[in-house]
Amino acid sequence: NLNNPELAKKRARMNEKHEEEMKAAQKPTETKEKKTLSDEEKIEIYSTWEDTADTTLMWQIVTTNAVDDLKRWLDQDPGAAWLRSADGRGPMWWAFESKNQDIVSTLMMAGVPHTDKDKNGLSPVDLLKE
Repeated sequence: NLNNPELAKKRARMNEKHEEEMKAAQKPTETKEKKTLSDEEKIEIYSTWEDTADTTLMWQIVTTNAVDDLKRWLDQDPGAAWLRSADGRGPMWWAFESKNQDIVSTLMMAGVPHTDKDKNGLSPVDLLKE
């Protein structure tokens, strides 16, 4: 360390950072109040049919059965469960179409219906028959 004081300083900073991270990890996590949506907010989101980066991301999460990713997203933004793309489909349609029961259950727990119709008059349940 005395031969290379810069290296010694760098290691000391790294050790300090590591110690801070360890202390933070040991603190009890605060209980976050779960964010909820009003019925009006759900209706506003659900009645907006458009292709967006969020609908694309949701389609990817649902069709790859990334349940943990979906749950994390819904914890941060429960409105994401109510997204619909330009064809009127949303996560519930994609979950039924992909036969991803865990995602269907997660969306049902969030209150997303499975009997509504897309622009072609098909419900998520109808996609099981195709």
